[in-house]
Amino acid sequence: LAEQSLGGILRAKDRFNPSNVPFGYRDLLINICCPGSTIVVEIQLHFNVFYEHKKVSHSMYKLARLFERDEGNLAYQYATHFKRPKIG
Repeated sequence: LAEQSLGGILRAKDRFNPSNVPFGYRDLLINICCPGSTIVVEIQLHFNVFYEHKKVSHSMYKLARLFERDEGNLAYQYATHFKRPKIG
């Protein structure tokens, strides 16, 4: 595999400008293959404000995922309807 022997970017996931990301989280994930090996690493680029609260927000995200339904995420819908108008 040429990508593995030469190294380079394998994949980039741009979540700074997504069409729909629940809870407003933003980041950029880049998977890179290390030259001369089969080791793949992930580089994460974050806004500082999100990074500072990543552990807490990820815990909340895991809980919110429990409310996923076919019609959407009930926790996200509740927050959007009742909380977002108050906090902007």
